[in-house]
Amino acid sequence: MRTRPAASGSATQMCLAPIVGWGMFVRARRQLILTLRERAQRAEADQTLHAERARTAERTRIAREMHDVLAHRISLVALHAGALEVRPDLPPEMVRETAELLRSTARQALEELRGVIGVLRDETRQDPSGRRRSRRCRTSPA
Repeated sequence: MRTRPAASGSATQMCLAPIVGWGMFVRARRQLILTLRERAQRAEADQTLHAERARTAERTRIAREMHDVLAHRISLVALHAGALEVRPDLPPEMVRETAELLRSTARQALEELRGVIGVLRDETRQDPSGRRRSRRCRTSPA
């Protein structure tokens, strides 16, 4: 009779082994899926951060360049206005030409500023329906 309990134990073990093995497999698979999801989320976050840093760097570069261009244009306006101030004896034709040059230079500076602001501004926004819509900067003529 001793063989019977051993056989019964072996049969139980043989029945439980696949169930335990299956349970271990399911657990390992769930852990793998969880790990893969976490990796995907980290990769997506890293990619978003990288893209945001690139946008910030590009905007900073554009802002510096625009600062230089505007500083040059405004310096020209100040220079020509100063020339008009120190030379009140200029003939009316020369005053008119200088005033026209001042207006032209100021308008160029304003147009360049509007162009850069348009580049820096988010041109598209997402509306609640998920469609993209365009935002345009409306400016009045100077």
